[in-house]
Amino acid sequence: MPLNRNLRLSILDGGFYSFMVGLGETYIAAYLLAKGYSAIAASLISTVPLLIGGLLQLLTPLLLPRMGSYKRWVVKTSFIQGLSLLVLASTAFLDLSVYWIFLIVSLYWAGGMSTGPAWNSWMTELVPTDIQIRYFSFRSTVSSAFVFLGLVIGGILLHQKQADSSELLNMFFNIFAVAALCRFVSSFFLSQQTETELSRKTILNQSLHNVFKNSLQQKNLLLFIFVFLFGVHFSSCFFNPFMLKELKLDFSNYMFLLASSFLAKMASQSLCHRLVSKLSLQRVFLISTLGIVPLPLIWIFDQSFYYLLFMQFVSGFMWGLYEVCIFLILFSRVPTEKRTATLSVYNLLQTSAMAFGSTIGAVVFNNVDHNAYYSVFAISTALRFLSIAFFPGFKIKPTDLKSIFVIKPSGERLSRGEVPQIILEDAPSHDVKKSKRSVS
Repeated sequence: MPLNRNLRLSILDGGFYSFMVGLGETYIAAYLLAKGYSAIAASLISTVPLLIGGLLQLLTPLLLPRMGSYKRWVVKTSFIQGLSLLVLASTAFLDLSVYWIFLIVSLYWAGGMSTGPAWNSWMTELVPTDIQIRYFSFRSTVSSAFVFLGLVIGGILLHQKQADSSELLNMFFNIFAVAALCRFVSSFFLSQQTETELSRKTILNQSLHNVFKNSLQQKNLLLFIFVFLFGVHFSSCFFNPFMLKELKLDFSNYMFLLASSFLAKMASQSLCHRLVSKLSLQRVFLISTLGIVPLPLIWIFDQSFYYLLFMQFVSGFMWGLYEVCIFLILFSRVPTEKRTATLSVYNLLQTSAMAFGSTIGAVVFNNVDHNAYYSVFAISTALRFLSIAFFPGFKIKPTDLKSIFVIKPSGERLSRGEVPQIILEDAPSHDVKKSKRSVS
């Protein structure tokens, strides 16, 4: 049957795509250091291209109606994402200016972010409402497992070649090439799925103007998201350097911490719908937000490994709830004809909050002479707490959630926090110099 075939193909698409994220995307910043670019460039590669990609993907609601098909748009943009990753792999053997790397990675993010909003609108119409929660919860779990698998395999392979710079670059070429191939396979599975006539009709109403038209509640939600994520990213890029450089954790303990956070997120995402049915969506959303607010401060009080392991688990669990709740709210309150455009705006808000928050956080960090890490952590906590003043009020009936599903973990990730960007030192050392966002 076409339905069962579509469901199987979507699982395969999610698996191959997620493996690409874990194996390839996770290690882009590490690649810049291995190539000999500066630490500043390696840090900016995780912010500037995302902001550029966030701006470029705003073309989605403008160009999508002209194409007239969610499916064609998703297949083309996903192919662009895979192609950009393959081009990035080829730079391992070329002596290029860092600006070319930034351009290639920007195209990668533009392709990925442009895919997400249209994919979600397409899948809303393709999968029957009575199985969406169960099906997409299972799909998200499978996708998360493949992200984690790719992350671990990539980390082990790169760590083994870390002592030899030429072998390390060859390994980067291999993992980026395999990751690109996975995206091409994912794109193929997308192309084999069907599209409904209803999907084609809703495309005509997708516009950025419709996102803010007659929707004060939606504006308040988007404002809260920006302020909250600004506070989060003020400190998020400093957690992994703090673990690796200040606490001097070895590689195995570091990977255990990453695993704890990631597995906790998978668990909370699978449990979120049960909590929502018992407590209400607004309460779970508020609990997750309040749970994320004090996370930076807890690093000041204790740095023992088992304490950090537990707090990483708490962090991952809260972020998992937060991400699911955000999209439950968006999908229950946003009509289908506004959904693609709204997610495009949401992507831009995330990348803007990340770029501005991390940049200002870096300025503060570089200008504090004593206890710079603790200062950034304290300020981030205060900013997160202040964002509660913008917390949106809303009421959602249980019946509004029947057709809601959990979005795939992806390059369009919700908090930009679930997959750490691991950076390996370019010197023959067994240390990991810097990484990104395992705890926020």
